Amino acid sequence: MKMKTLCKGLLLIAAVVGTERFCHKMNRGFMAHKIVSYFPYDVAFELPSLDKNELSDLNAILNQEFKFLGYGGQGYSFISNDSEYVIKFFKMHHMRASKVLDKLPLFSKARLFKDNFVRSRHENHFKIFTSVKIASEKFKNETGIIYANLNPVTNTFPPVSILTPIGVKLTVDLNHVPFVLQKRADLAFTQFKKLSISKEKNKIQNMIDDITSFISIRCKKQIEDLDGGLLRNFSYYNNKIIQIDVGSFRENEGLKDIDAIRDTLLKKTGILRRILLAHYPEMVPYLDQSIERSLDLD
Repeated sequence: MKMKTLCKGLLLIAAVVGTERFCHKMNRGFMAHKIVSYFPYDVAFELPSLDKNELSDLNAILNQEFKFLGYGGQGYSFISNDSEYVIKFFKMHHMRASKVLDKLPLFSKARLFKDNFVRSRHENHFKIFTSVKIASEKFKNETGIIYANLNPVTNTFPPVSILTPIGVKLTVDLNHVPFVLQKRADLAFTQFKKLSISKEKNKIQNMIDDITSFISIRCKKQIEDLDGGLLRNFSYYNNKIIQIDVGSFRENEGLKDIDAIRDTLLKKTGILRRILLAHYPEMVPYLDQSIERSLDLD
């Protein structure tokens, strides 16, 4: 009898855990508490406030539902009902220390682990928010940013409605949830690969020039992109290339040097070179020429 009761208990626990993990997977890991910030106001992440007209325009954009679009290592994205905008929320649970660790009795080695864990979380928070600040202040047009807020505020932004991956409607208080609002754009990777396979010469050349020019201009603003990806971070908005990932920038005065810019261009366009070599090798010399031309851009 006791064995039967134990087995039933274990089966019940397994069912509960299994259901929780299934829901977690179906919801793409999204949970409302994961995007809430408990950090105090930090002047290091202060961004220019909006005037009345700008705030009115922002409120008009936010006065619609946003549906789950996707997620990455740093956050979750939701697309507006009119498909014109994307709002991104950060994975704040990856930036803050665990409250459980604070309550555990820790010995020396465990305490060292905790200290390193907390430090890495705070460094992650600083790097990502600093990157967004750089993008918002120095690279706004090139990243399609409409507005970003990284600090807690009082009664500044309206609540926004979002639809989770499993269809649950939630209301997010943007006064306490850091966010980035960007223009929705079409990913460049798919376009470039299709053009390379179909060998549409003029369109490929235009895209190559767009990408090399973009990277060169960013370098000349002394902004370094630590993300190793290229095409997955680039998109087109109104036939203009923008970078949609804004979480991996840092300032680098070393990019003043023309050789450093050339080296960056060669590294960042490596994926383009590989695609061209595989599908359109006669276009590789054009890539090299485009890199050299981009160095002369102001």
